[in-house]
Amino acid sequence: MSNRNTDAQGLHVSPPFGKHVLNDGFYVGFFELMFLAESVIPPRPIARSMCFDDFSERHYHKMNENQRLQFFEHVQKCHGFNLENEQCRHFFARFNPKNQYLVSCFHNGKAEAIVCYMFDEEYRTEKNRFVNREYIKSVVRVWDSQTII
Repeated sequence: MSNRNTDAQGLHVSPPFGKHVLNDGFYVGFFELMFLAESVIPPRPIARSMCFDDFSERHYHKMNENQRLQFFEHVQKCHGFNLENEQCRHFFARFNPKNQYLVSCFHNGKAEAIVCYMFDEEYRTEKNRFVNREYIKSVVRVWDSQTII
């Protein structure tokens, strides 16, 4: 299709009509994505479990703030969502609008401001990537502009 949008890396992103692109170019509407979430909430077999992780790692970045909040509120109400489960706790941390931070750091002679979320006492950019505290100069919580560090 020639009308697909691409990001800076040439990857397919949501077309203008609000559909999300899944792995092999399947377009899924936002409400369909919410129903899909209900069927993959952990604990589930590995393929479903990986799909649930993709909401935080991939699809989060394709949603606008309104969609993130709606998705966050919807998934929390779904049967099986339990904050005792690590994947559910990670989802909660990633999507919680009150858990988003602007982290200013200095590393290798370069100053950066990175949008992060707190998970397991670390400022994360992804489930397995975090900002080393040694390089953090300041942290501001996004939702209320409160300086944390």
